[in-house]
This record gives sequence, structure tokens and C-alpha cells, in this order.
Amino acid sequence: MQDALIEISAGRRRIDPRAPLVAVLVLVAGAVLGAILYQFEQARATWRPKVTRTPTGWTVRDASGRGPSALALAGDHIVWDSQGNVITMDLGSGKTKLLGVGENEQSMWPPSVSDRYAVWVTATSDGDAQVLSVYAYDFASRRRVRLTGLEGAWGWGAPAMSATTMVWAPYVGGSSAVAEIRGEDLSTGRQFVVASTRTTAHGAVGVGAPVIAGDLVAWSQGRPHPHSYLAIVVRDLSTQQTWTITPFKAASNMHLASQALSGRTLVWSQYATKHVNGVDVGARNTIVAQNLDSGARRVIASGRGLGMPAIDGDLVVWTKQVGSRPTTLVVGLRLSGDRPFVIATNDQGLVDPVLVSGDTVAMLLTDNDNTSWIETVRVPQ
Repeated sequence: MQDALIEISAGRRRIDPRAPLVAVLVLVAGAVLGAILYQFEQARATWRPKVTRTPTGWTVRDASGRGPSALALAGDHIVWDSQGNVITMDLGSGKTKLLGVGENEQSMWPPSVSDRYAVWVTATSDGDAQVLSVYAYDFASRRRVRLTGLEGAWGWGAPAMSATTMVWAPYVGGSSAVAEIRGEDLSTGRQFVVASTRTTAHGAVGVGAPVIAGDLVAWSQGRPHPHSYLAIVVRDLSTQQTWTITPFKAASNMHLASQALSGRTLVWSQYATKHVNGVDVGARNTIVAQNLDSGARRVIASGRGLGMPAIDGDLVVWTKQVGSRPTTLVVGLRLSGDRPFVIATNDQGLVDPVLVSGDTVAMLLTDNDNTSWIETVRVPQ
């Protein structure tokens, strides 16, 4: 068999010199075929957004016209959800990547992102029930994994990420249930309880979605009885110390809208309601920052039309609606300074949310036709 690639002669196995060449050709052909199939798949994909560089950042629009519905930002990574597609973009290059898409899956909450991981939660219908799935993407290894042991314990709120640690608030029901904040180190898979509290007879002492920065975790805690005050609880995971913060000018009609945490500074939004003709009507919003070491507290902004704050380092950003149209201002304030400044102005619709990381502000905009898109801008120096 002279044409054989491998011959057996006199008990010896001889490799035909053409065999390595054939193997190389097979590998090359496979690689070329794989590249062709990949390009074909990408050409047919509907997830790929249109990314345009602007003088101060990026504009990201969904080519299908559906638009993003949630947004997260940390370091060089921006992550968003667009009709079940979870997409990330590198802020330096503008390159995008599809992190996850599921058949008949629906995203439950905004994704969360740190400089190491992106995390998101989806749900699929199983008869009358919803099955939750939690996914994590490691930016370093470029691997996506499905986190196990969380499907039946997930809560009513988005997860929060800092480095490799994820925290969340599981859903509980019933007046005797225990409300918890839980955590997991995604690099090791170790799960742990951050805090646990038992509800009262009123069933009102629940916990809100937590925020995390480093070893600090903060969350809002419900009222033990109807006339008590809301509170923010902070726990240091390294020392196991826990303390409670009472909102600015606390009153029984005071409500907490959101919290944000960076380093040792906590920022939150609060608002009061008043009873008018049998209906609770919202009054002024107040944004407050507090140093968790010294306890020093500062009112950042107060008035109507204020959006949820975000913080990174000593920079706090929020939105403010002005005029009857209205126009939305994206406003920033450095805690080391004393005067707020305008970062961006939008008169095309709603801006929510607005996020900050380093010198980059990212925002989700929605116009009057309910079309949404993402813009990033650099913070003026």
C-alpha cells in the first residue's frame, strides 16, 4: 500500500512524511471554516449595536431599534441589557461583545459589573412558574459561567458587585420570615450571610437591594412599625462591625429612594410624602453624602426633579429636570469642592440612570418615542 500515510513494515511503524502536512492542512481548513461560520453568525446577529465615537465619549444605539433597558458601569467596562441580550463594551476601544442570550429568557434586573466580573439574572417560564438563572462573566478569562445554588433563593432586586464579591437580598415572605443579605466570592464560589434579621408581627422589616464597595455593604431596612423611621444599615465584612444610619431630618413620612457607595462614602436619595386629599404625594428630593468613618454628613442637592445619585471616588453625579419641557441636566459635585457643575444637557427625553466611574459618566436616555440609547461623556476637569 504505497499510498498509505502510515505503513507497517518488518514490525516497525513508519510515519509518512506527508502526514504532518495533511494534519496542518486539516487544522487550517477547520480554522477557516470556523471563521467563516463565525462571520456568518455575526452577520446575521441582531444584537450588535451601532457604536459611534463622539468628541467626549461614545453613543451606542441598538441597530434593531429596540434599545437598551438597563445599564451598569465599572472601570473600562459598560454592560447593558437589550431585550434579553446582555452586551458589554470596552470604553477604550468601543469594541462590543455579546455576554449572554437565552432562548425565551427575560432579564429580571439591571446587570451589575465590577472591574473583574459582570453578573446578570434571567428568568424562563416553566408552566406557571419562573425559573431564575444567574450568570457571571469573568473579564480576565473571558469565560461565562452559570452560578448554581441561587435559583430558589434570589430576591426582588439587582445584585451588586465589587471586585470578586457579589451581594444580594433574597426574597422572603410571611410575618415570621428571616430577611437576609447574602454574598458570594465568585473567584472561589464561597457563599456567606452578610446579615440576617427577623421580621416583626407587622411583617415590615424587610431589606432593600444592597450596594457594596470593597468590604463595606449597605442596604435600607424597613420600618419595624408604621410610625418608625427608615434606616440604612452598613456592615464591614472585614471587621464584622455593623452600624445604622438615620436619614437626614428623619420622619415617619420619609422614604429612601436609592443608595450608592464608594470607598468609605455613602450617598443616598430620600424624599418625603404628604397626605393630600387621601393620597400620598411626593415632595422635595434630597441627596445626602456621609463619610462612614467620621460621620460627617453633607446635603448635596435638594429640590424637585432630582434623579438617583451615583458616586465614584469623591465625585457624585445625579440628574435634575428643569423647565416645563423638561430639559435634563447631568450634574456633578466633587466632595473636595463646594460648587456643582453641569456635565451634560439633554432635551430629547428622560435620562435614567446616570452612572460614573473614574472620569467617565454613562447614561441611558429615552426619547418621547420610547427609543432608548446609551451615551458616555468625560467629566470636565
